Amino acid sequence: MKKIKIINPEDYKYLSSLKRLIIFSTIIFVSSVLIGFVSTIIYPEKIKILINPIQDLAEKARGLNDLELFGLIFINNGIKIIAVILLGIFLGIIPLFFLFINGYLVGVVAFLTQEIKSWSVFWFRILPHGILEIPALIIGAGMGIKLGNSFLNSVSKKERRLKKDLKEAIVFSVRFLVPLIFIAAFIEVFVSRIIISII
Repeated sequence: MKKIKIINPEDYKYLSSLKRLIIFSTIIFVSSVLIGFVSTIIYPEKIKILINPIQDLAEKARGLNDLELFGLIFINNGIKIIAVILLGIFLGIIPLFFLFINGYLVGVVAFLTQEIKSWSVFWFRILPHGILEIPALIIGAGMGIKLGNSFLNSVSKKERRLKKDLKEAIVFSVRFLVPLIFIAAFIEVFVSRIIISII
C-alpha cells in the first residue's frame, strides 16, 4: 500500500530550512496575541476605537454573497502573505511587523468575542480556517525573514543566494501556501459561518 504524500520532498526540504525562523515567527505571533488580549483588558475603550475601521470593513463584507466573500478573503489574504514574503527582502522587518499586528488583532478579537458572546464562539470562528491560515502566515513571515537575511548577505558579499532564495520562495508559495490560503478561505466562508449560526 502506497503512502499518501501530503507534501513533496522538495517542499519538505525547504520547510526544514525554515525551521528556526518558523519557531521564531511562532514566538512573535503568540506573544503578540497575548499582548493584544492583555492590552484590551487594560485599555478596552481605546482598543475598541482602534478596531472600528475593521468593524466597518466587516459590515461592508456582509453585503456580499458567499462566492464574492470567498474571492475577497482569498485574494486579500493571498496578496498580504505574498507581499510579506517579498517585502521581507528589506531586512525582514515587514514580516515581523505584519506578524505582530495580526497576532495583536487576534488577541483583541479573542477578548472582545468571549466578553460579548463566549469562548466557544471565538474558537469556532477562528479555529476551522485559522488552523491553516495562521501556519501559512507564520511560514510566510519566516520566508520573508530568510529573504531579508539573503539580501543582507548579498550586500555584505558574504554569500550571494538572494536570486536562488527568491525563486525558491516564489515556487513554494505557489505550490504550498496559495492552496493553504485557498482552502482556509473556503472553510471560513462555507464552514465556519454555518457552525457559528448553529451554536
